[in-house]
Amino acid sequence: GVQTCALPISISRMDHWTDKDETTAEIQNLIRDILWRELPESYDERQIEVCRGEVFEYVYTRFGYMA
Repeated sequence: GVQTCALPISISRMDHWTDKDETTAEIQNLIRDILWRELPESYDERQIEVCRGEVFEYVYTRFGYMA
């Protein structure tokens, strides 16, 4: 969805986001919120958390250079 485009923008505004627990938590929370909004209601909390972890790993790998 359109919301996923906000991730790179949010990341680019954070200073050294990969180095700080607080900023990595912000990114994880943003991913979780997007997943809750965008995935079908059939996904439960456990499935959302698994997806969040996988998406975070992708984001960390793909956008870690923005740190």
